[in-house]
Amino acid sequence: MQHFLFETITLLSDNKSFELSTDTMRNLWILQYFNELEIHSINLHYKIGKGEFQRKSTIYPTRKMRKQFQTTTQLLEYLFSKSYEISHLEIDFKNGWRIKQRPFISLIFYSNSTKERNTLINQLLKIGGQSIFDISVLKENYPYFFNSFNEVVQIGADELPLPDEFWSAEKKKAWNKMYDLVNSPKANQKTCDNETLFYSDNIDKVNDESNNWFSTNQPPDVNPFE
Repeated sequence: MQHFLFETITLLSDNKSFELSTDTMRNLWILQYFNELEIHSINLHYKIGKGEFQRKSTIYPTRKMRKQFQTTTQLLEYLFSKSYEISHLEIDFKNGWRIKQRPFISLIFYSNSTKERNTLINQLLKIGGQSIFDISVLKENYPYFFNSFNEVVQIGADELPLPDEFWSAEKKKAWNKMYDLVNSPKANQKTCDNETLFYSDNIDKVNDESNNWFSTNQPPDVNPFE
């Protein structure tokens, strides 16, 4: 089984941002490649964690980092000299870029344009020793698994897209309704002669309606499920 620095990639709906899943506890060193960018602000929450050497009865409080840093290298040098468990990390750069950590599982990168996003994706893949691929084949809000060095496979192709922070309240509400419909026992199960038969007629219909809703620019006050 092959192991990659980045396991999955997801494009976000603003066309400028994306998420890469990785072990952020081990791979926070990735931030050193942003050392040339000047930091505007850092929002970092941490607590002391001494691992196996910490007494079970000892509980350290979560604190917000007050110390300021100008570059990611300065930040990493400081963090690597401490025994901290990071519960929240968000870095804003003066060029408009931003990096946000989802503890232990992923890093979200925000750029200023689609072109910058694609360039940054390719640069990060090179860092991980993973080949560049055609980003245009990716659908927004669907995670893709890196099956090989230059191949990605869509996860949950028959499922709903994953909501992100750029969705409107109306769009999230519509998604919630669709999610409930898709996961309703009446929508995907059929009982006959004491046996449960699964069929996809309803789900296909739901997905067709979902694709229309999530891929078109309908007015935000229009809800196709009401």
